[in-house]
Amino acid sequence: MSGRVWIYGAGGHGKVVADVARSAGFTVLGFVDDAPGRAGAVGAFVMVTVQEMFGLVVLEAMAAGRPVITTALPSAVREVNVPGVTGLEVPLRDVPALAQALETLSRDPVRRRSMGEAGRRRVAERFTQSAMAEKHVALYERIRAERS
Repeated sequence: MSGRVWIYGAGGHGKVVADVARSAGFTVLGFVDDAPGRAGAVGAFVMVTVQEMFGLVVLEAMAAGRPVITTALPSAVREVNVPGVTGLEVPLRDVPALAQALETLSRDPVRRRSMGEAGRRRVAERFTQSAMAEKHVALYERIRAERS
């Protein structure tokens, strides 16, 4: 297998992420600070974090039609990515599982395309400004009704 990866926001784990990518057969092109600007140019987006609470950059990648790989962090990131539909999810700190997920997507362009399209639809249906505003208004109305 072969492929190229850019690593964004590597924090203290940049070397580990780069090593995992290399072990899965990828060429690491380097580290970047502008993931949203590159989202449309990648085959898949990977966010391996142990602290991200929402994952706006995951939404940006999905809006660009890219499948995502995220970690099973108990946070709102799990609300964004639907494993098996919009991307893949790996257990926290499970390097072999991450390598397998990378390999799985790298070998299956049809699956990447399908997940990317599903991600784009999910963002359009659930995470646009108008969709989020409607959900907030509905929440406020429900709370107000419960208090009356």
